Amino acid sequence: LCLLAVTASAAPFDPLFRVVRTTGECSVAAPDGDFAPAVEGKAYSYGSRIRTGADATVMVKLSEGNECHFAADALFTMEQDPNDEKHKLVRLEQGKVEVTLEEGFQENNRFTIETASAMCEAVACQFAVESRRDGQLDLNVGLFSCNEGQVRVFGPNFNIPALGKNCS
Repeated sequence: LCLLAVTASAAPFDPLFRVVRTTGECSVAAPDGDFAPAVEGKAYSYGSRIRTGADATVMVKLSEGNECHFAADALFTMEQDPNDEKHKLVRLEQGKVEVTLEEGFQENNRFTIETASAMCEAVACQFAVESRRDGQLDLNVGLFSCNEGQVRVFGPNFNIPALGKNCS
């Protein structure tokens, strides 16, 4: 009698990201193109910008089990680190995103969200990031919360190496 043990491992992120669900007005601009309506199921190249309307949302899939859900009035760019194809980034100019990454994703991938005020690097988790501008105070505001797992939040003058479950 022979027993075979199979271990599940997280797969690398896909070479293109895919828009898998939209509600309301969502548009995508290819790296060298103009904004056009987002097409559900379509794969887009990294470097593309996406925006959601006032009553719109979009779900972006990096690979099976790795998704970003962007809320209304979001503007962001899906990026890939030019020096490391395994490192994907979201440059969140405004809006809110909720991220779900499969357990063990960091074995083959890196994922970072950059806002005007700070960066958030996923360690293993479900987390949310919101970026907005406070015009009265002339201040960029970044809100970070972790629902499961752990994230690292850092900026020019601070470093929070481990923001864990139910923290914000």
